[in-house]
Amino acid sequence: MTRIAVLDDDRQCLDQLVEHATHYLDAHGGGHVDAFDSPDEFLLAHRPGAYDLLVFDCVFDKDRRGGVDVLLELRRRGDTTLAVLVTSSPDYAISGYAADVRAYVLKPVTYGRLAAELDRLGVALTTPPRPQSALRLPSGDVISPETIAYAQADRHYICIYDSAGVPTRIRMPFGQFEEELAPWPQLYHANRGLLVNLDFVSRLDDGDFVLFDGTRLPVARRQVSQAREALADRGFKRLRDGERL
Repeated sequence: MTRIAVLDDDRQCLDQLVEHATHYLDAHGGGHVDAFDSPDEFLLAHRPGAYDLLVFDCVFDKDRRGGVDVLLELRRRGDTTLAVLVTSSPDYAISGYAADVRAYVLKPVTYGRLAAELDRLGVALTTPPRPQSALRLPSGDVISPETIAYAQADRHYICIYDSAGVPTRIRMPFGQFEEELAPWPQLYHANRGLLVNLDFVSRLDDGDFVLFDGTRLPVARRQVSQAREALADRGFKRLRDGERL
């Protein structure tokens, strides 16, 4: 049984990480997630071999130590547990080398982003179910997520635009819609009520995603750097997989 420890002193972020990690384990044969909201609490409870994975926030608001500091303490004790850092900036990657951090997940942490890293690291021993090739909408219509260029909330509705810019309007909570699309990491949460398919993005320009057809979609100001990183990561992945860009 896979065991994961999550450490974050922000209660809302901690609960979200625990929810995502639990969802992941449930989809991969089960496991257990323990939550800790302070370095002292974790270090006091931790024992060698207790966990298969550590998911730590990089910077804590209520403690001068951060996730890297806690990991360095564990490494000094001889602990080699697989570790993932959650961070608001890729700049922290350098400081994590000495702590043998194997992956970084940029905030805001979505289920799809975390699951992709855990899959890459082979956290779960069982093979995850392949994502369905199509998504059935509440209207009964069936769409292929790969053909969605972007989707935008419109009050109680969602407008789903295909590669030709043709919209399909459905009545569905945006949060539920986003969760349904979690297995497709190319669908990126760019702004409140906005999902953008990175495979349709030509560039990031002045805080906007620009699609190949010229459509401009605003990225939330606080996550422009994260969006640039996500777009680059997606492009590299497609190149590694032999896809045409």
